[in-house]
Amino acid sequence: MDAPIGPGNPCWIDLQVPRLDQHAALRAFLTALLGWEWQLGGPEMGWYSQATVAGDPVLGLGVSAGAAPRPLVHFAVADVAAAVSRAEELGATVLLAPQDVADLGTTAIVRDPVGVATGLWQAGTFAGFGRMFEAGAPGWFDHLSRDAAAAAAFYCALTGATLSSPDPAMRILAHGDRWFASLTERADAGEGQWMPVYGAADLDAARATTVAHGGTVVVHEMPVPGTVITVVADPVVRASWTLMAPGAS
Repeated sequence: MDAPIGPGNPCWIDLQVPRLDQHAALRAFLTALLGWEWQLGGPEMGWYSQATVAGDPVLGLGVSAGAAPRPLVHFAVADVAAAVSRAEELGATVLLAPQDVADLGTTAIVRDPVGVATGLWQAGTFAGFGRMFEAGAPGWFDHLSRDAAAAAAFYCALTGATLSSPDPAMRILAHGDRWFASLTERADAGEGQWMPVYGAADLDAARATTVAHGGTVVVHEMPVPGTVITVVADPVVRASWTLMAPGAS
C-alpha cells in the first residue's frame, strides 16, 4: 500500500551502524528476514543505502563511527525551520540544525522533552516511504520512554495529532480516524527510543529465520490491538526489530 505521507506523519527511518562490515552483515540478515533489496550508496555518502520493497524505499542504513544502532524516525514537515522552532518552544533540544541533503530535502534532528531523538524532514525530491502497511514495510511506530504523558503532549502539539486512549494503559496518536503511533511508558526505558514496527508475512517463519541466522527471539508472540507482534534481535548489532502479522493498518 502506498504510504500516506504528509505533514505530521512518520515518513522515514534511518539506522546507523559503527562499521562497514556490520553494514554488510546487517543488510544480509534483513534481506533474509524481510525480503528487502538494497540500493547501495558509496563512501562519499557514508555508505548510505536504501532498503526497498518492490523497488520502493522503506529504510535507510548508513555507517557512522561510534553510532548507536537505534532507529531514527523522521516526521514529515512543511517547513523544517518552523518545526524546529516549534519543537524548541515545546521543550525539545536541537541535535542537528536544518541541513540540506542535496536536492532530496532538508533534515533536522531534535531530542524530545523525554529524551528521544526524532528527525524532521522537509521533502524535496524525496518524500520518504514508498510503501507501508504490508509485508516488509513499516506499519506502526511505538515511542518508548519513561513519561508517555509528556511525550503525548509534545507530539500532539508538534504534529497536529490527536490523542486516543481506548483503555487507560494505551496512548495512541491519530490523524482523524487513522491511528499511526503508540506511546509506551516503562520505568526502565532509559533515554527511550522510537521502535518502528514492520509487516511480516509469516511470524513463525520470521522467528525461524532469525534463529537460523544467529539472532534472538526477544518476544515470541504478543497480542496488540488489531494484530500480533513478535520482537527479534539481529545477530550483528543486537538491535530490536518488531514485526507484526498481516492485516494491521
